[in-house]
Amino acid sequence: MPESDKVPADFLQLTMMFGPVAAFVLPLLTVGLLGGFDDFQLVNKPVTFLQSLGMLGAMCFPFGTFLFARRKWNQSRARLSRTWPAVPGKVQSSEMERRITGLPMVLWRLALSYSYRVSENSYRGNAVQFGAKYVSSKELIQAQAKKYPPGAAITVHYDPDDPGTSVIETSDEMARQNSWQIWIYFLAPIVISVVVAIKNSGP
Repeated sequence: MPESDKVPADFLQLTMMFGPVAAFVLPLLTVGLLGGFDDFQLVNKPVTFLQSLGMLGAMCFPFGTFLFARRKWNQSRARLSRTWPAVPGKVQSSEMERRITGLPMVLWRLALSYSYRVSENSYRGNAVQFGAKYVSSKELIQAQAKKYPPGAAITVHYDPDDPGTSVIETSDEMARQNSWQIWIYFLAPIVISVVVAIKNSGP
């Protein structure tokens, strides 16, 4: 693939590494510069809105930043995969799996395995698209399971620089799943801090 096409994916991969660090430091630094921690006490004193936002933001914003960067990274890789060469392949196994989370929600994935050959070398792949391993959309995984039963003939798109990396669909639909996770990590500190401020402002 052209070297210029690699820049967004490489940049987003770096963002996944260093973005969470910045997301941890910035809330604490911002609140500190605003004087939010000047009279901070761990016990025997109500926490202010700024103090709560700084501490909760430092805990939650790094996770939201990582998930957002990973989503964009997978979308970038999905776009790149549209330029990759394609070869015939065959589905070896295909089964829906579910995972129970701590939230009242079930996540799903397609446990898929397929085989393909590149330049007389045999490879195994397990990715339908680039994206989250588990998603909350059962309908999406059911559609994939129906489309790719064991024994199905498929077209495999592989990375010419690393033939062991492959997908069988170049859509970014999987990468766009689970947006609720990002929103939770960015909004929860704000909502909780507002509640804390209202509670502590009472008589």
